[in-house]
Amino acid sequence: MKVALKVRADGSDETAYTVFEDYEHFDKNFPGGMVLWYVDKSIKKRCLSVGHHYDLGVCLTHCIFSDFYDKERDKISRGSFDHIAVYNKLKLKTVVDIYDGLLISEGLFFPIDIAWIAMKEFIATGKMSLHLEWIIPESMPDEGNWG
Repeated sequence: MKVALKVRADGSDETAYTVFEDYEHFDKNFPGGMVLWYVDKSIKKRCLSVGHHYDLGVCLTHCIFSDFYDKERDKISRGSFDHIAVYNKLKLKTVVDIYDGLLISEGLFFPIDIAWIAMKEFIATGKMSLHLEWIIPESMPDEGNWG
């Protein structure tokens, strides 16, 4: 299956179109990760933040952004509601340095083949995969970190 995506590779402000043929193509070409965007017909934008580490696998965060009226500031503001995919709850307290001091819980990293299923579902629907377990950031243990 070939999927054309508008992606932004980590560390770059450039936007480009890329074709993914399979997860091996992703694994070789996006060492740091990316952000996938999905815009539905409402005001909401959704993104799937994909963190990638060669040894650990892939971590996923699903965000829904929407505009709302901020009474205090008397203006339209943007808010987000995040969910984090969990692969191994027993390793959420163990953090690993994945890049230049960025500590992420080891239990958030999925094998690439499992993460790829969730990525394809997001591309098609903009929704979180029902095949994965998701938690809100407040559910992370104090010793853990998600980004």
